[in-house]
Amino acid sequence: MTTQEREHARIAWGKIAPGYDKANTPAQMRIANEGLHRAGLRAGMQFLDVTFREITHYGSPRPALASAAES
Repeated sequence: MTTQEREHARIAWGKIAPGYDKANTPAQMRIANEGLHRAGLRAGMQFLDVTFREITHYGSPRPALASAAES
């Protein structure tokens, strides 16, 4: 992706971000809360949220691991 393409994508996402959040966050919160409930998590408990996704690095796909933990 060229610098110009990245800038175009950044601007485009910036324009739709407010509407995206308004349209998608309620549904995502319902799904997330259901997942937490099914996992048996309760208020005050902690968990590690880990996701796996494919990224392209110099033309070849390779896995990228992203995680976040709340303390």
